[in-house]
Amino acid sequence: TILEEYYIYVPNSFTPNDNRINDGFKASTINIESLIVTIYDRWGERIFKSEDVNFIWDGTYHGALMQDGTYTYKINYITRRGIEGKLVGHVNLLR
Repeated sequence: TILEEYYIYVPNSFTPNDNRINDGFKASTINIESLIVTIYDRWGERIFKSEDVNFIWDGTYHGALMQDGTYTYKINYITRRGIEGKLVGHVNLLR
């Protein structure tokens, strides 16, 4: 039996400076049915959450620009074959 491959690529940095290049934090996925992404600041406060596979975080929280820094993300996902998994990592916000 050959199973479908699945893939999630998560960048480690983004630059939300409105130059239309790398302005949002988003994951590239292949054969991912659903996911939940949560982003936390350095104090552990949740600043972003989405259940959209095509999410984009623009570097804001309640409309305010976030400071340069490192933020933690957690992604829980389910593949099209029903495999569940979790990714945890960091993303750098650079202006």
